[in-house]
Amino acid sequence: QMAARTRRVIQRRQFDVNRKAGIRKIFVLSRVTIGADVAVTSIVLQRLKQEFPLAEIIFIAPEKQAQLFSEDSGVTVLPLPYSRKGDFVERIVSWLKLVDLITQNVSGLSIDEYLIVDPDSRLTQLGIMPLPVAEENYIFFNSSVREEELESGKVLSIAEATNRWLNEVFGDRDTVIYPRVWINAKDRAFAERVFAHQVLALRNKPVVVINLGVGGNENKRLGAEFETRLVSELVAQGVIVILDKGFGRQEE
Repeated sequence: QMAARTRRVIQRRQFDVNRKAGIRKIFVLSRVTIGADVAVTSIVLQRLKQEFPLAEIIFIAPEKQAQLFSEDSGVTVLPLPYSRKGDFVERIVSWLKLVDLITQNVSGLSIDEYLIVDPDSRLTQLGIMPLPVAEENYIFFNSSVREEELESGKVLSIAEATNRWLNEVFGDRDTVIYPRVWINAKDRAFAERVFAHQVLALRNKPVVVINLGVGGNENKRLGAEFETRLVSELVAQGVIVILDKGFGRQEE
């Protein structure tokens, strides 16, 4: 039953524009990793704000993601922990918490008043784990590479694929939205202080910030030789490099 449901929901289908006016809440699920939430989910959130200007957009995500979506984003962030290094049981517990969270927040709403948008989220294990909503209220982005893209020799970037999917869902061929973040005032002020200090102290040389972290997954590293050459080449060109300290003791 789960496999059959997954096959149904991953089929892209156009949203019924006649339902737009009645939608009051839209829940968007995080892809958990920050990079994917910038490249994919930030585009989804911006498009939903355009399509549903009167609806409340609710982003369900690990607490750290709230740093990317400040009040300026117009998005409400509901924190939901997810253990990226957890075992199967821990991940299923996150799904159960998601089920509870959605159940609570759709209480009192009719079937025509809310949507759930799943951009291939780990919270549902890429759409496999079901949620307590009607399938017509669940919009899923199948972000895997399509066979015809491989055959044509052109594979879209994940951001391009996201835009294409949204255009299919909302019956539009031309809208293009770029990834973005909404940094809060406190973090912006900190970045400005660091940058100003470096520029004043180092005579207006270019400044590049690099994060070589891999979230604790060593399989994602390009290797120490590459990292060393990258930084060395930038320094040799007169660039000031600020290194993010990374994640965990080893990366620090």
